[in-house]
Order: sequence, then structure tokens, then C-alpha cells
Amino acid sequence: MPTSNDAKGTDIQPDRPDILFFFCPYMGHPPPHRFDITLGAGYLAAYLKKKGLKAGFYYGWYDNDPDFSQIRAHIEGCRPRCVGFTVYGSNLPETVALSRVIKKAYPHIPILWGGPDVRFNPQRLVEKYPDGVDVCISGEGEKPLATLLSTNTPFSDDTLAAIPGICFLNRDTGKIIYRQPGRTLLEDHRDELEKLQALDIYPSPYLEGVIPADYYSDKTVSGIFTSRGCPFKCIYCQFSSLTHHQVLFHSVERVLAEIEWIHARVRARHPDKDAIMVMIYDEALTLSRKRIETLCHRLIEADFNPPLRLWIDTRADHVDEALLALLRRAGAKKINFGLESAVPRVLKTIGKVAPHKQREPDNVGAENRFLDSVQKAVMWSKNQGLFTSVSIIVGLPGETLADAEQTLGFVKKLDADHYSHNFLNVLEGTELAQQAGRWGYEWQDFPRGYMGKYGHRYTKAPIATRSLQPLRNAMVFQRDRNRFGFLLRGWYYGLKCAHLADRGTPFKPFVLSIDTHPQDSPFSKKFLSTYLGFSVTLFCPQALYSGDDDFLRLFADFPLGNGLLYLLPQAGEAPARIRGIEEADHSTPYYLAFKTLDRTPIPDDGRRVFVTVEDGDDVECLAHVMDSLSTDGNITLSHDRAEALPFDLFESCRWFRWFDMACPARWLTHLYADARHNLRPCVHFPAVGTIQEHLPLAAFRQRIAEQIQSKLRTRGCLQCRIKDNCPQCIAPFPLTDSEYCRFQKRILGS
Repeated sequence: MPTSNDAKGTDIQPDRPDILFFFCPYMGHPPPHRFDITLGAGYLAAYLKKKGLKAGFYYGWYDNDPDFSQIRAHIEGCRPRCVGFTVYGSNLPETVALSRVIKKAYPHIPILWGGPDVRFNPQRLVEKYPDGVDVCISGEGEKPLATLLSTNTPFSDDTLAAIPGICFLNRDTGKIIYRQPGRTLLEDHRDELEKLQALDIYPSPYLEGVIPADYYSDKTVSGIFTSRGCPFKCIYCQFSSLTHHQVLFHSVERVLAEIEWIHARVRARHPDKDAIMVMIYDEALTLSRKRIETLCHRLIEADFNPPLRLWIDTRADHVDEALLALLRRAGAKKINFGLESAVPRVLKTIGKVAPHKQREPDNVGAENRFLDSVQKAVMWSKNQGLFTSVSIIVGLPGETLADAEQTLGFVKKLDADHYSHNFLNVLEGTELAQQAGRWGYEWQDFPRGYMGKYGHRYTKAPIATRSLQPLRNAMVFQRDRNRFGFLLRGWYYGLKCAHLADRGTPFKPFVLSIDTHPQDSPFSKKFLSTYLGFSVTLFCPQALYSGDDDFLRLFADFPLGNGLLYLLPQAGEAPARIRGIEEADHSTPYYLAFKTLDRTPIPDDGRRVFVTVEDGDDVECLAHVMDSLSTDGNITLSHDRAEALPFDLFESCRWFRWFDMACPARWLTHLYADARHNLRPCVHFPAVGTIQEHLPLAAFRQRIAEQIQSKLRTRGCLQCRIKDNCPQCIAPFPLTDSEYCRFQKRILGS
């Protein structure tokens, strides 16, 4: 176990933090990316301050820091005794990447992980990432962390083994040591606390002054909890499990004081703002009618200037027209209602409305009343002028595709401003995790190298969830415009160029995203027509071109030898991109302008850097690089000398049935043009046309579908015993069809 080499009182700087907190951005967060201060770490910092300990935070933008040099410089400056990460499944990949960098640069600084993803199985994380984490804290962190940092030998094996909730690897014995969490602060004082103010026992991260004064210089939205927990027992919900299906509250006075504190800080830093937004993170804000009415009246009396705007989540069966009107007067601007499913049988199965185990199978009266309340709540909310949304989950236990379509139909009739189209993931600690096998979910295993939206878990539902076309008001479409801006079939985000790598250039693997149309420039004249023989991937918005003819004419000057062009579809045409985002997410990518590459180090640590061509300066810089390469007699970028594309770029659709369909090529998420100008939906797929044909994309889709059906028939896939599980790759190069079939039958246990 590494030590901070600091007994209490030894070589300690007065302003040196006992712990430096990090909260990595989640995958898929639209750029620009930033480290924020999470409320969980804020509560810990406030508690530590009460105990005479000091916590610091790393926060701020980091898009142009791909090797974490800014973070390493910050650590050098403040010299923390240890660092701590708040870990969710969605930010685990970036947490792992940064933890490994810190561990390599500062092996003497212990690294601690805590948070929801650590609570239920910290042993797995300690075992899987020994090069990234030293200590996991499972459960509530206040008491274990304060105990740990208050000892003279905080990170000795004996100290760690004695603290409840701690999990670590004893590097002498090679054994993982874990103690179950002990009593929480609430449990220590339960008899003396009143439910409607019990949470006040936790010091406020705002009122205790642990949030740095300059935090709001570039941040204008903050969040608060007015309560923790949820009394309902939805079998898929991890947050409800974390609180043992109980809900406790902060006092109205505490909530009002925090909102006033946030409002004053944001107003001071941003005096021109016409409104100040506060997000309320409660699972369901309106569970206590009397309390929320009291809070609303107090907020109205406060008469904030500029006005307060609240973003809230709650249950439709815990509001009425009068309460929604009161919420609006108190500052509510956006409201979301959890729907999950519009099928009473499914709602009953997941326990969304009421316990189901004591009711007859056909007794779904409570669920029907709940759906009626959703319809009314959305109508009332929209009538009040609130931005109204609902959330659904596709792939719930017992749900069929017809059920999911029924839910989408229900949502369409609601006519909400938008809705969240979520896919079920089985999470540790839930009732569903114990029953997942019975319901047909695959979630315990994950493919080698995969680190998707939920980090170390990927859930494959028993139905083809990704085959559903989301509605046009799906939030994923709105978010998609600013998210990755690309789709990859596999999980390999970098394309190697050996020629550039040999020359030691700082941009060896790179991907280009064209956001402007560089007409009549050196880029279009030389790069597209001459130098694209090495491994480069271009990402182009479909809207960049006026129609199919313009798009296909691009290929005439685009002799791809082994590069790729990804055509990014419009939001309304993006079902395949949604699947790609949900199933092939990686750690947050870095976007660097081409003109900055000569002064930006790009690490070779598995994290991908995307080079964008966004303006004329970028185009000229790229053209200059191409010119210099073409004049070097030792470098040839012709098709016959081009480096081969990495095989694993396409592997996820070949060996795993990610897309719940025989072959994802039918979605035509991109076209590949070979050296002879043949067009293919994937590098190994048979040619489906040529550039000269100038066919619309719909015609290519039809040809692809015909090719797929023909191969499935001739290869005998339609009668195969494993057809429901096999990816059924149409072009399984380098294997022959028979070799591919034998391989799939072997790995699928047939």
C-alpha cells in the first residue's frame, strides 16, 4: 500500500489539502468538458472541515489537456496527502485513465474511490484496477474518511483493515481486504432526529464555505438535495437501494439558505444574467405535500432578483394542478416525470407504483391510475408553461417489443416538450440484479476491451431494444447534436499512420472532423484527391452537403485506399447513432484544432484525440502538412503503400451481437469507398455500387438489405440453431463462411 509519507504534523504546508477531490466528466458529455465539484464530495469536504481536516477540489475546463499536464501541475502545486474520486459507471473510464496517470507520476500518493458504483462490489474494482485505485470506500464516506485521515498512519494495512467500509489490496499477501460499512451518521442519531430535518446533521457544502469562491466564474448552474432516498421499490433502481427505500429531508430553512447562497454567488459573478438556475436532485421532490408547499411559499416571499429558475424531478402521482401552479410561482422552469412504461403489467412487475407480490396477476388498477395521473400531470404542467418531459426505460423485465411500442405511442400522445429514451442497465445492489438471469438479461460478462456507458457493465436485454425508432422529441436527438458527432462500429477510436509515426510527428493517429466545406482550397484540391492513402477517418455532417448528388460527388475526389468517411445523419435519421452512442461509448474524447497540434502533446495511453478542421486556418495547416509529406522522397502515400486499417475497428459487430440484428450494415451509418471507387457499408462487405452510379442513399440501403438476405439464405443461417444469438456477419474476413460458423457455434456453446 503506498503511503502519503506524512504522519500528522510532519512537513505539512498550512494550506495543503488532506484530500484532493476529483469528479471526472461522464462519457458522452458534450464538449467543452470540465471537472465539476460533485455534491457527494462537497458533503464530505464540509464534514471533514468540522473535524479539522482540509479538502480541496480540482475543477475547471480540460479539453486541451489530453495528457493531464494541467492536473499534474495542480497536484505538484498543492501536494495533497491523498486524492479521491467520485465514481459512477458513466465516468469510470475517465476515472481509470486519470487515476493511472496520477499513480504513475506520484506512486506515493494514495488514490481513493467512492460513490454509487463502489457501494455494492468494491472488491471487483480493487481487483480490476490495481494500477488505479488503492482504497475503495463502500457506503457513506463521512465517518470512514474522517477516521482514516485523522490517524498518524492513515494508509497502513493495519489502519485500513480496522475501518468499516474500507476495501483495499494488501500488496504483501495479494489478498483483497474488505469490511462491511458501519453505522451512518443518521443511524448514530436516529432517535434524536425528526424526519423532515434529519439530513441537516450533514454540514452543508455551501454554507460551510468549502466551495471555492471562484468556482462560479465560469459556472452558472448548481444543484442541491432537499431530500435523499425514495420510498418506492422499483426493482431496477440503484439509488433507492442505496437508501434502503427510505426518504429523509433537509429542513425548509436549510434548503432556502442554500438556494440564497447559490443565488448570491452566481449573481455576483454574472450580474447580467436574467435568471439563475438551480437543479434539485431529489428523486421525487413532492413526496411531502405540506413540506413542498411551505418551501414554495418561502421561495415566493424571497422574491429573488434576478428570478430563480428550478429544474426538478418528481412523480406524476404526487402532484395536482394547484401544486404545479404553486411550483411555477416559486420558480419551477423545467419538470420531469418518471413514466418508465405505459404498460400496466410492466409497471406492476417493476414495482413502480405499488408492491405487486400480494396482488392477483390481473390486478393492475393502481398502475392504470398511475398512467392516468401521468397524462393529467403533463397536461397541467404544460398549461402552466413549464418545460415538461417524461422518462422511459426500454427493455424492462417482462417487456416485449410490442409493449415498448405501446409506451412510445403513449409518450407521443402526451406531446411533452421532450422525453428521455433510456435503455435498461442492470445495476449492482438492485432487486433486479438478483433476478437478472431469470428475466433473460446478459450482464455479468462483458467483452474484452469494452468500457461503455456503465463502465464495467453492459446489459443485453432479451428483446431488441435498439431496433426501436425513438420519437422525434427524444432528448437523445437534442443532445446528439452536441455530443460526439460521430459513430464508430467498434471501440477503436484511433487510426495509426505508421509513416507519420516514424517521423515522430505529434499527430500520429488522428481523426478529422470537417465542420466547414473547404471549397477551392488546398485541402480539397490536394488532400482529398491525392494524399488520402494513409489511415485517416473523416467525420462530415450530412447537413454540410445540399443533397445526395453533392455527397456522392465528394467521393469522386476522395480516392479512399484505407481511410473512412463517416456521414453524420440528421437528428431525425439517427437510430443507428443512438445504438452506437449507447453501446460503443468510450472515455470522453478530446477535440483539438489542427492548427494546435504542433504544440499539443498527445499521449499514447489509450485515450483518443480527435482533430477537427473547423476554419480556414485549420485547412491551411493541414494542406501544409500534406505538402511537406508529399515532397519527402522517403514517404509514399499511394494506395498500394497505405497502411491497413486496424482489424478491430469493425469487430464489435462481427463477434458480438451488439445491434440485435443480423448485420448493422443495413442502417448504412457510413459508406466506404475503396481504391476502385466501389462503395461498401463496411470495409469487408461486398460492393453495393460505384461512385459513378450517383444513386440515392435509399437505393444503397435496398441493395445492402438484398445482399444480407441472400447471404443468410445461401449460408443456411435462417435454419441455424444459434441464429437468435449469432451476429451473422455477412463478410467475416479473414475467416471463410464455414470457419466463421464453426467459431460462433463453439463460443456460443452449440
